[in-house]
Amino acid sequence: MNTEIDENVYQRVGVREPYFALRGVRFPRTGEAVCAVPVEQPPGDQAPLSMSEAARHSAILGLCAAASSTSDERRHYYLAYRGGLDRLSTRVQPTGPLSGHATGEFRSERAATTTSTILTSSEEPLFRLELEFAVFSAEAFERVFSHTRRDDEPASPTTSPYATPPELRRVRLDTRSASATITPRLEDCPGHFPGFPTLPIAMLGSGLERLGMRLGERIAPASGRIPWNLELIHASRLVPAERDVELRAEVDGSDKRGHTLLLRALLEDEEVFSMRVRFAAAS
Repeated sequence: MNTEIDENVYQRVGVREPYFALRGVRFPRTGEAVCAVPVEQPPGDQAPLSMSEAARHSAILGLCAAASSTSDERRHYYLAYRGGLDRLSTRVQPTGPLSGHATGEFRSERAATTTSTILTSSEEPLFRLELEFAVFSAEAFERVFSHTRRDDEPASPTTSPYATPPELRRVRLDTRSASATITPRLEDCPGHFPGFPTLPIAMLGSGLERLGMRLGERIAPASGRIPWNLELIHASRLVPAERDVELRAEVDGSDKRGHTLLLRALLEDEEVFSMRVRFAAAS
């Protein structure tokens, strides 16, 4: 195992590497976690870190903090369903490593809330994420998501597939809307979750983010707008591997400073995920 985390806490959460990519996870006190944050996806204009990758690492660090806050040592699965992510600055171009800090607590036996911040080596905050999680015991998770069970997962990859965003297919762009399809392969979902390979919410968000960027280029060419604020409206289902997911983006508002898009994912015509993202020029 290369996750560099207290084994007792690691065994309490369902997510595994390589989707779990945090390093040096420590717990200064109960309900608090800190770590080194890797950069796996090329951030492009969002340097030093894309919003979707910030969401991935922040969420995982937050659920680790929540897991450390309880005396229950059994494994649980944490599924985010509502929250918000804010970019706090793009003025800094850190040369050193990024770090993360998170706090988490249980609101009830089946619900947890977390707050996570990603910082530069000089401790300037870059992102802040607040999330609400539905928490499932291992038995409840296996019962509720038995339809995603697979016994034919490939061996753990030597390189992380999460360094590459999902491929957008059948892209259609109009003046105020866009659509595309992604199809996660079995080998695209390692660690999320072993035995139940499903598309991670952050990778679904990454596909929607890329579709939104494509639509944004049509709305305001050469404007250099990037995602600044994300509101997770709802996430109702896990998307099994090898299933087509339809992505949709539509303009929800615009002004001189930027535009807001409503981004949705549909599985067999049922909306399973939606978020609202504000795009503006990098400061």
